[in-house]
Amino acid sequence: MRRHSVTRVLEEVATICFTGMLFVVVVQVFLRAVLQIGLMGSLTIAILLFQWSTMLGAAVASARGAHITVDFLVHRLPSRALGGALLGASLVQVLFLVSLLTGGVALVRVTWDSFSQAVSWMRFGYQSLAIPVGAGLMLGFTIAGASRAWRLLVRGT
Repeated sequence: MRRHSVTRVLEEVATICFTGMLFVVVVQVFLRAVLQIGLMGSLTIAILLFQWSTMLGAAVASARGAHITVDFLVHRLPSRALGGALLGASLVQVLFLVSLLTGGVALVRVTWDSFSQAVSWMRFGYQSLAIPVGAGLMLGFTIAGASRAWRLLVRGT
């Protein structure tokens, strides 16, 4: 599967998670405000969907190079210097994402055996799992994107 196909699938799943979260929250607000009743477990489900939509959306942005950057000085550099700067930035991203991945795995281990009281089938580890999955995807996309910086550094094109 090509990278843009993976990105498209991730985008669809993130959109489904976000739409589901929005639906759950709107229904909860309606039930509480209009009918004066609560929807058991709605907050737990909304948080789960929020975490997954956030991490998958961040992975999609990483794949597309759409994260916010301050690059007005960097793009004035000659090609090889630009490649070095971009490669350095990729290295910093890799270090951060490895740290996030490691911490996310530790969090999943700690939360995996805890279940929600409101939603009996839901492990809190399902929420935590979004962090290492998203970090791993972003790490893969960052490493793949570093090839452009390497070409600029080595070839100057």
